[in-house]
Amino acid sequence: LLLPIFLYFNQDINPIQLGCAIAIASPVFRGLVLLLTQNPAHVVAYTIADILYFLLYTLIYYLLYWRLTYHNDMAFFLTIIVCDYASNVLEIGFLTDFHGYSIHVLAVVFVVALIRTTIASLIAFLLHYFQLLIVNSEEHERQYYHFIWVASAVKSEVYFMRKTISDIEQVTKKAYV
Repeated sequence: LLLPIFLYFNQDINPIQLGCAIAIASPVFRGLVLLLTQNPAHVVAYTIADILYFLLYTLIYYLLYWRLTYHNDMAFFLTIIVCDYASNVLEIGFLTDFHGYSIHVLAVVFVVALIRTTIASLIAFLLHYFQLLIVNSEEHERQYYHFIWVASAVKSEVYFMRKTISDIEQVTKKAYV
């Protein structure tokens, strides 16, 4: 769930470089955890499958979305579905020597990819919406403070103009009396 959210908010980072970094870092941590609970032979297979998953995920993301000149939320959502689905299919295929495919397995993998993409996209879109809301709120607050400052300046000018008019009227009354 975190990779698509990270990609959504860091569109300036090359996803292929990110994928290589994750493909190195994630198996180290996951491999250490698996070593405590699994057979070492399985750990190597899971680690390689993990590396393939992240490399394919970020490669597809790079090809389908990152190189676009105009990014929108629907293109992001559809790209993440494709990335998640294809990467999971490759990972399952690698772990089963490419013999574990059936219509049922592919359908389940697609549903899982759709659910994960929906959750990750909702989180990313909501966070982005709240960021925009905060920025708009801060801009509104700045405009409000500017309005108060201008109103205060105008009110002080009116006060001094009234005082000056009053002083001029008193001087004029004394001059003609």
